[in-house]
Amino acid sequence: MEHAEQHHGADAQGARHMVSVRLAGRMERFFRFARALFIVSLVSSVAAAALWMPRASFWLATPALVFSGWAFVGHLVTLDDDSPGGWSNPRESDSIATESLAFWHRSLRDLALKLAVLLALSFFVFWQHTIAASG
Repeated sequence: MEHAEQHHGADAQGARHMVSVRLAGRMERFFRFARALFIVSLVSSVAAAALWMPRASFWLATPALVFSGWAFVGHLVTLDDDSPGGWSNPRESDSIATESLAFWHRSLRDLALKLAVLLALSFFVFWQHTIAASG
């Protein structure tokens, strides 16, 4: 009986792992799609601005602005997940938090880059909206 319970536990763990792998694959496909949509939105908006079509440029840049804001806010909200007591570290282990100072530097650098992209896109969209409104 004990062997059967251990075997069932191993099967359940294997099933959870398979679900996790499938979910990770779906998330990766979604993030690839989101990156592609961001790039297409940005490139088409810049092309429309270069062709002096500010109204089209404004609307084409909106998805890039939304994705940029989403990436920044998502990173900001989950910034402390690995710190002791955080979402990814509920046992309050210091090993994750102090494992690598480089992790925190990289994370803060990525956050600063996302903020810079968000601010640049916000300025660009505002600029295109101002041009469209005046013309």
